[in-house]
Amino acid sequence: MTACATPVQNRVKYKEVPAPHIPTPLEQLGNRPFSFYPAVRNIQHNEWQFRRAHPDEIQVMNTKSLQELWIPRGFLSGVSSIEEPVVIVGLLKELEYREGIVVPHVRRVIQMPLAVNDIPRPWLNAPAEPGQLAPVVGIRVEDTADRKKAARYLVP
Repeated sequence: MTACATPVQNRVKYKEVPAPHIPTPLEQLGNRPFSFYPAVRNIQHNEWQFRRAHPDEIQVMNTKSLQELWIPRGFLSGVSSIEEPVVIVGLLKELEYREGIVVPHVRRVIQMPLAVNDIPRPWLNAPAEPGQLAPVVGIRVEDTADRKKAARYLVP
């Protein structure tokens, strides 16, 4: 809403005037198909149509399975300007379809078991103690005279 001023006996009275709706890039797609990048996990076909928008999420429909999903706007990054072969809608995080909703995909790391003859090494997994200095690694510094000699031979 924008304000519109009208003078009323030496006072200004403001009334609200509806502002024109400026469509978002997704709303400008209309019924054209697009794909998410990265693709939503656990959904086979990555071709979608925009259905409707709400302030905090958008609704899209899969063109093959006709499945409808709500994608939070916080995960959308933008719409590609190139439409060949298909428009790409970027996602900030990799999403996963699970139990009827879209959630951020979490990659889990599985700890490898110890080898048969190996021994446990607790110092590898122990976090560094605060205030403890890092180990010193020796760094060889070239002598400037040696570097100048080498440069003399390399320059024609």
